[in-house]
Order: sequence, then C-alpha cells, then structure tokens
Amino acid sequence: MNNVLNKLRFGTFVIMVLSVACSPVPEEPERLVEVELRVNAEEGIATKSSFTWGESDIRDIQIIVTDTEGNICDDIYASSPKDLHFKGIAGNKYRFWAAANLGGRLTVRTLPDFIAATRSVTAAGIASSGIPMFNGSNGQEITLSAASGTVELELTRMLARVDLTIDTRYLDYPKQFDVKYAIICNSINTYTTFTASAMQGHIGNADPYFDYASAADVSRLNTGKTISLYAFE
Repeated sequence: MNNVLNKLRFGTFVIMVLSVACSPVPEEPERLVEVELRVNAEEGIATKSSFTWGESDIRDIQIIVTDTEGNICDDIYASSPKDLHFKGIAGNKYRFWAAANLGGRLTVRTLPDFIAATRSVTAAGIASSGIPMFNGSNGQEITLSAASGTVELELTRMLARVDLTIDTRYLDYPKQFDVKYAIICNSINTYTTFTASAMQGHIGNADPYFDYASAADVSRLNTGKTISLYAFE
C-alpha cells in the first residue's frame, strides 16, 4: 500500500511540474502614454506688408501621427496650438507631421494625401489664413517612454523674408528721391513640403504680384527704415 501511495504521490508531482512548465508566460499589457504636444514657431517680426499676420502667429494647426510603417495613428486638429495631446504605446516610435495656417482641417486618409494637400497655397490664402508653417522635411520621430510628458514640435515658416532698405546717401539729391511702391513680382505659388528637395516651380497661374509694401511700409522706406516682404523660396 505504501508503494502504491508513493507512486501516486510521485505521479501527482510529475503532473504538477509538467503543468507548470507548459503554462504560457503571461505577456505584459501594452502601456498607453499620453503626451502633450507643444508647438514652437520661429520667433519673427510683426509683418507690415500685404500679409498682416505676424511671422510666428498660428491660427490653426493639424498634426498627423504615423507609425513606423507610415500608417496614420492619429489626426489632430485645433484652432490654437494649445491643449494638444496624443496617446500612444510606450516604447513605440511615432512620427509627427505638423502643418499650420492652412485655413482649415485637411481631409486625408493616408500620409501622401496629407503631404499632397499642403502643396498649393495662394497669396490670397496666406492673406486670410496666415503664413504656412511645417516641422521639417521628414516630420519628427519620437519614441514614447513611460516618462514622456511633452513632445516639442518645431515649426518653420514656408515664406522667405526679404528685408528691404533704400540707401540714398550717394544720390546727388536724396531729398528728391521718393519711393512710391515696392512689390515682389512673379513669385511661385506652390512649394514642396516635407522633402529635402529645394526644387520649386510654377503650377497653374503664378501670382504676378505676390506681396507688396503697405502705405506704412512706403513711409518707412522713405525715412531710411527697413521693411519686410515675403515670397516662397
């Protein structure tokens, strides 16, 4: 009887060991992390040309978040660069593509849709919506961690600033020299965003007068001061 009990005990022990050894190790649940998106625009000047928005003014912003495969994980839009948040999985890499001052939310299903939709902006659009801005040629890649609290998105304006000053010191009759107007003519009206390429070109009808000096600008020029006009590079 003792031999039988010992055999049963041994058999039970073996069964228990096998049961423990074959049990799957439970996976750790994915940890969601919520981060604040902080948008920083280049410090600029208050424009006085035909574009009345300041260089660093943000009137609306849209942020597309993609995973490592380029799939859209989130589409964030706001009329203000404040209170922007994204929730992702800790340890995962994400890329953030930000565009500001495009005059409203762009309806996109893929990243190429978003990039294509940002490529044509007219002078009239800038006058009504502000100077378009983007965060680099390839967006910004971020790896979320449990300690992540803030993601900084650095925006760059897509208009070149041309500072203009009239130097009359070498004129025989400088007081008779009077500026009537200043205009940037025949500027391109499209550009390539989110790419390192600097190649630009006309698409459709280019604006013959892209930006021009306001009355206040003309007055500043005639008193030896500097004005700023804008155009796509």
